[in-house]
Amino acid sequence: MSSAVASSTADPSSTRRKASKACSRCMRYRTKCVPLRSDAVGQPPCEACDTLGLAQECAFLPRGQSALDRRIPIRVFYPIDLPTSGHAPILIWYHGGGVVLGGINAENPFCTRVANSAKCVVVTVDYRMAPEYKFPVGHEDAWTAFEWVYDSGKGRLGVDISRFGIGGSSSGGNLAAFVSQRAGVQGIPIQFMVLGVPVCDNTATADTYKSRNVNRHCPGLPGAKMLWYRDQYILTAEDLSNPIASPLFGSDGAFKSSVNKVFIALAELDRLRSEGEAYSKKLKTFGKEVDCRTYPGVPHAVQAMNGFGRHPADVAMEDLYPDNVEVDVPQIEGGGPWLRLKTPMVLGEAPIYRAEDSTLHYVDCLKEPAELHILKLDPTTGELSASAQDGQPRILQLEESVTVQFFREKKPGYICAYFAGVAFLDEETGKLEIHKEIIPQDERSIRRFNDGGVDVMGRFWLAEIDRKALSLGMGRLPQDYGEPLGRLWRYDPDGSLHLMEKGLRLFIDRRNLGGEPDAMVLSVEGDLYIAMWASSRVMVYSSEGKHLKDIKFTARNMACTSWGGPDHDTLYIASATDKRPNKNSEDDGGHLFKYNVGVKGVPKYKFKG
Repeated sequence: MSSAVASSTADPSSTRRKASKACSRCMRYRTKCVPLRSDAVGQPPCEACDTLGLAQECAFLPRGQSALDRRIPIRVFYPIDLPTSGHAPILIWYHGGGVVLGGINAENPFCTRVANSAKCVVVTVDYRMAPEYKFPVGHEDAWTAFEWVYDSGKGRLGVDISRFGIGGSSSGGNLAAFVSQRAGVQGIPIQFMVLGVPVCDNTATADTYKSRNVNRHCPGLPGAKMLWYRDQYILTAEDLSNPIASPLFGSDGAFKSSVNKVFIALAELDRLRSEGEAYSKKLKTFGKEVDCRTYPGVPHAVQAMNGFGRHPADVAMEDLYPDNVEVDVPQIEGGGPWLRLKTPMVLGEAPIYRAEDSTLHYVDCLKEPAELHILKLDPTTGELSASAQDGQPRILQLEESVTVQFFREKKPGYICAYFAGVAFLDEETGKLEIHKEIIPQDERSIRRFNDGGVDVMGRFWLAEIDRKALSLGMGRLPQDYGEPLGRLWRYDPDGSLHLMEKGLRLFIDRRNLGGEPDAMVLSVEGDLYIAMWASSRVMVYSSEGKHLKDIKFTARNMACTSWGGPDHDTLYIASATDKRPNKNSEDDGGHLFKYNVGVKGVPKYKFKG
């Protein structure tokens, strides 16, 4: 009853030297990884990837199997800038795939990112899978690999086992949870655990967990596929409720002695979400420190989209914003909402101030139906006018969603961009007159208009946005995504339309920093005031691109700004409701904010048509 876990070498420094000259198959992981077997079946290992073995007694393999009958390959990822002195922490990671699919190559990008960003050594395990090997063989291999890494890690891998982490995705999260419980019972300390979209209860049905029902047709893990995985590996109904297969049913002793710090990443559109929430809740009942986060709008297979792990933007955000304050940039408190609306906006956009009658106009472009709001202000103070009905705006429902609007010089109402082109909007009735369709019908699922402006010559500029890139996060696009589809157009008062393909230049690049720039306005001093989405602030940049200061507010999603007030030195800011499941319950998104800058702003010009 023994097994062997393959390790690269007994000398970790030698391991790293070998990795630095490894073959092209190894180096594609962009880190010093040490494969412990050939990437292709039947392909002999190269010199740099030579495989050595170490036999160790294991009480969990079937009787009659010897160390020579089975080796459990592992792969070791060393961070590129691993310190030459001391020992790095270690994370052992189990891949997903329903204990049927996948393998040691399945999650190389994720393990590479974790190794480099967390400065730790990552070990992945090639455990046996169904249909050839049934329950609990995969779990036994997971435990055997854990034991070997824990017992031999310091000497063989050069790691600090006093900083030992464990984790896995999907079925790999199930293996990690099982290992954490068994390790606790046996008195083996683990410092932290990371579970990505884990399987926690193999008895789960659409009747017992809400997400199993509402997400039964979602991509990545539909109901039939989940049952197929389960039936390939687990043969009996009794085994489904075995705590090895369903760690949610672990004993009180197993939970009490298990790992104390746990991070659980769940996907909103995943069938497994509810059981992950249940596992988090049970851990907390035993006093464990659990950070459980549900990522909105993504399915079970989000990790295959490179969604989990620390993105460079997240790393940069942590470096630049310790305690949410950017280093060396003054922070000014902007405060809470200036006007709390009876019904918070879904996405407030396009505020414009008209001095002639002291009114503030803006839209809720994602409300169904979309709405135009007109708010009467006091001309001497810029505060709410006594004539404003109940301190609330006049609201008109719109036939189409409007994303940006500007007053017209020669006629009443507005010129605006709707999702597909240019339109005129009646201020009294809310009637929308489609004037110029630009985006073809068959491309509206991937393109829409998002923002714009009117220049000093009275011409209307409108900009598209890539809807797919927007869903991924403009600051978090994969490296191979290419250039987003956004285009810039100009619509002139004479009715001519121009695609602006030349003359564009980069002013500020925040793609690897926190938050996403949204609408912006200019002061007479030449400073740019930028509403920052997902950052709770308005950032101020000089005309030379220097970050001057931040104005912080109590809403996460600051969407659009406008100058206004009697002296035209006040910023009015529309915000959006935070739709994330794990949002801050005290977030003030969806209301109106204002801040007296004390510097006059450049007015928003009118369209000369």
